[in-house]
Amino acid sequence: MRMLMAILRGAAWLVPGDQRAEWLAEWRAELWYVRERSNRKDAMAFCLGAFPDALWLRRNSPPGRKAGALDSPVVCILSLGALAAASLFFALRLPGAREMILPSYPDAENLANDFN
Repeated sequence: MRMLMAILRGAAWLVPGDQRAEWLAEWRAELWYVRERSNRKDAMAFCLGAFPDALWLRRNSPPGRKAGALDSPVVCILSLGALAAASLFFALRLPGAREMILPSYPDAENLANDFN
């Protein structure tokens, strides 16, 4: 149940802020009905269907709404770049992560030459 609710909350971030609470409450109520009447696979498919619905609502919201922070392509690309840089920083600084990313073989460049 927690994973299904997490999926719905993730989809809710796509809904415009002024409609988010009502949208999420409606999907939660429908999820309860789906879980009572079907199996987990159907409930998961139902929750994944929330993403197209949220995107449709975002694209077709009234034109008078205030633009969100990520509506600008430049801001979106800069945010993704900052997230990638932070991820790389932590991947190289956390214990064990550096060894997972970088080759563990001491002479990796000459590995293929060793077999000739």
